[in-house]
Amino acid sequence: MVLTEEKKIRKIKRLLLSNITYQKTRLILKMPLEVKAVFKDGLYYLSNNSFHIMVFEVSFDESFEAFQGFFVSLWQTIGKADKKELTAGALKIKSELIKTVLLEMEWE
Repeated sequence: MVLTEEKKIRKIKRLLLSNITYQKTRLILKMPLEVKAVFKDGLYYLSNNSFHIMVFEVSFDESFEAFQGFFVSLWQTIGKADKKELTAGALKIKSELIKTVLLEMEWE
């Protein structure tokens, strides 16, 4: 998502993502994921309470990429992990990820 008009970007309060793409991975979601957006003190903050994600960067595009990278990393390290390897907290996150992610696609 590339948005170039700063005034429009700063007015965004939330995003609804139906898929998340980072590097060579795309996650198709069962339902849109709500992401809160805030511009404060020269930084773009993107967050989601369900997955305890908060990222911030100096540009919206960098913040959006960081959010997607964080979510894909959660999926790859917790969502796909064997339950026996996870802590109680990680098991809760895994459960939410399984409820959220429909399909993972990778390409080269």
